[in-house]
Amino acid sequence: MYYREPEYLSLLKYLYSLLVTVALGSGVFPHI
Repeated sequence: MYYREPEYLSLLKYLYSLLVTVALGSGVFPHI
């Protein structure tokens, strides 16, 4: 099972970006 889906990667990147934004906004971990 070696295949890539642009939509999946885009969604993953969006979720990661959202998580980082919320984390930095709430001050969970310091900004590097």
